[in-house]
Order: sequence, then structure tokens, then C-alpha cells
Amino acid sequence: MALVISLANQITGYTISSGKYFDNFAPNNDAVSTENIFTFYNQNGVRGGNVRGAWFQIAHYNMNPSGWNGFATLSDFYDKFTPGDERLGKKYVYPGSLPNPGTGRM
Repeated sequence: MALVISLANQITGYTISSGKYFDNFAPNNDAVSTENIFTFYNQNGVRGGNVRGAWFQIAHYNMNPSGWNGFATLSDFYDKFTPGDERLGKKYVYPGSLPNPGTGRM
């Protein structure tokens, strides 16, 4: 375990960024996130890009365009977030993104 801790301490340049949670999932997360050590480009036309797939994962099947019914969690877990947490009731907007599910607007 001492070796693991020693090696982990040699990783530098990465920090947990308060108020920047959604940067970890941006298409250009390799440039804007300070948390991700290994990033995988998520831009259409680039290795691994599947922005459309991300849309279908979060969209409900009754939405237009349709989705795969989105992710779900128990209310007990969701209620553990403190008021004002940046992950509550927010959407991440980036150039070329699909409309916000639920509003149909960017």
C-alpha cells in the first residue's frame, strides 16, 4: 500500500475543481477539466465521439427526439445533495449541443 500511495503522490497537475463539475463531461474535457487524468474525446467525428448516444441515454422515450428513458435514481439519493449544489437542476451547454431535454431550447 505504501508503494501505491507513493506512486499516486507523484501524479501532479490535477485538482478537484469546485463549481466546474460539468467540465468533466464536456466534449473538450481534455482542455477544460482539471480533474480528469485520462480523457476520451467526445466530439463527433473524432475517435470515441458519441454526443448523439449521450442524448439518447438521458432523454425520456416520450420526448422528441425519442430517447432510452434516461438515467434514474431513488429520491433518497437525490435528496442527499445539499441546496445550491451545482449538479441540481442544471444543464451543460456547449456549442453545437442538442436542445435541453424538457425545454427544447439550447
